[in-house]
Amino acid sequence: MNTQEYIDFIPIYIKRLENDGFSKDTVDIGKWITNHFRKYCLKNNISDIDINVISTFYLEQYDIDIYNLACM
Repeated sequence: MNTQEYIDFIPIYIKRLENDGFSKDTVDIGKWITNHFRKYCLKNNISDIDINVISTFYLEQYDIDIYNLACM
């Protein structure tokens, strides 16, 4: 998926969360994380989104290694 497709998809995703009956808090978190990722992609001139971009985003922004998740 390219970054513009992702940006175009954000409102559709948020509307789907609302239509599926998710709580306001869940919808707000969805808005926050999708917009945070959008800003990250634009700031870093990312044109194509793939698992490596997503992995790097989570590692750099939240110190989460999505390849080595552990439940505590």
